[in-house]
Amino acid sequence: MKYIQRAQGVLQTRGWFGLLKFLCSRVVQFSEDLVFEKKLDDTAAAVPEKPGPDYQTHLLKASNLNAPENRWLVQSVLQGEGLQYLQGLQKEDCMVAIVQNREVVHTSFVQFETSYKKLLNEANAAPLIGNCQTAQKHRGKGLYPYAINHCCHEIARRGCRRILISCAPDNVPSVSGIKKAGFVKVRRVKTLTVLSLCYCQKVMPKNGVKSRYRIGLI
Repeated sequence: MKYIQRAQGVLQTRGWFGLLKFLCSRVVQFSEDLVFEKKLDDTAAAVPEKPGPDYQTHLLKASNLNAPENRWLVQSVLQGEGLQYLQGLQKEDCMVAIVQNREVVHTSFVQFETSYKKLLNEANAAPLIGNCQTAQKHRGKGLYPYAINHCCHEIARRGCRRILISCAPDNVPSVSGIKKAGFVKVRRVKTLTVLSLCYCQKVMPKNGVKSRYRIGLI
């Protein structure tokens, strides 16, 4: 059922050609990720400084997802491919949205239950920040590190002591923003996925630790 919903979301967001490309990419897919972590001490529980007075920050989670004042935000973000995050938000997940004049200019999600963590060689319960997107004209203004630090603030407030984030090695702006937010790289992972069901990967830890290979099911 979730695969049908994902395909419907891709169709709504990208159109028929985009859906075709998406389905083809799921036959055989190669990805490379840098995995970062941040230890959440008492300082992470402090609310980060806002990037500017024109921006408003919204935190969506199960307790306020259906609040009338958040209806417009839910309708703006959780449509198309964004629908895949609705079920998680009804449980433990959360979303940080940055808004300017009722326009959503950045979103970052925190997920607890996601098979993607297995592909990052993370099988534990550490939450994962993902699907971070900033509108083109608002990039370079510090929204990304602010948003993921706001995610850290919420997760630290819940008592978690570790949080993860990943990005592609060639995404230089994301790597810079992640490091600016205080995250530290723990490994690089190269993964070959077949039919979104099984994978073969090379895991390269930091500090010269010997690489290892893994095969498994998603």
